[in-house]
Amino acid sequence: MKLPWKGVDLEGVSTLYSLDDAKDVAEQACNVKNAVIIGGGSTAMKTIQNFKKIGLNISIIEKASHLWPIGFDRKVARIIEETIKENGIHIYLNEEVVEFQGDNNKLTFVVLKNGEKIPADIAIITIGIKPNIDFLVDSGVKIKEGILVDENMRTNISSIFAAGDVAQTYDPLYEKPILHPTWGNAKKQGRIAAVNMTGGNLLYKGVIPIQSIKIFGFTAIAVGITHSKKNFDEISWFSFQEGFCRKFILNNNRLVGILMLGKNLNKKELKPLIKKAVFNMVDVGEYKTELLNENFDFNQILDDSI
Repeated sequence: MKLPWKGVDLEGVSTLYSLDDAKDVAEQACNVKNAVIIGGGSTAMKTIQNFKKIGLNISIIEKASHLWPIGFDRKVARIIEETIKENGIHIYLNEEVVEFQGDNNKLTFVVLKNGEKIPADIAIITIGIKPNIDFLVDSGVKIKEGILVDENMRTNISSIFAAGDVAQTYDPLYEKPILHPTWGNAKKQGRIAAVNMTGGNLLYKGVIPIQSIKIFGFTAIAVGITHSKKNFDEISWFSFQEGFCRKFILNNNRLVGILMLGKNLNKKELKPLIKKAVFNMVDVGEYKTELLNENFDFNQILDDSI
């Protein structure tokens, strides 16, 4: 998508949308002092750690009230934000970029909506991805945020299929069509679309949004719906002092989301288990108390419910 800011074409302003972008950023970062990251999601979390390793002065700008708003709630974000600040990184929340300024076509400042100018030799834009669907307006293909498809990845026009970041599919957790712009999902949808385009009949059964990051000693895992919603129940245990959180979102006792944070989480072991539990929306009504136990075995609810 076209980025809206004045000065976005200055040398030093980069995106992270492709492998070539990543290679370009890695090369630039070795020769600069001040870096600004625009966006506070998982890509930004990984970028600031890499920049910290090579000694850059780092600022991160997030429009929302806390970092990684898609995955974190405010309490968990507070732990991560304090840890990031302890590592010498500046955080600007509830703030937006309005302009990039430069000298001799090279970036020198990132200007915020409040008028503050942040020194910058490199600015990394980690926001702004949206499906390219403008060409389909008035085409007859139904679109919303993306291209609407059924469980065969077929659009409303039987001979046209769509898959990947551009495809908007029905999500049983959210109970509406949404976008799932991840590599794994694109691979899965692409295979189903290809088989069905050649006469097969594979069904897309959905995907559970899952993100995990390691950030300065902490591991965070977010699966499914991680923010409380009307008519949903929340079971949680949070300790700011210990830097620990376990949060479960239930819909009629069925598990629809999990958020975990800690320093000793076994991500490799936990991710497939909790992803499977949320995907199957297992009934955890009789385990509500046990779920908050740090050593709870998720195999137990999978064995009992699936």
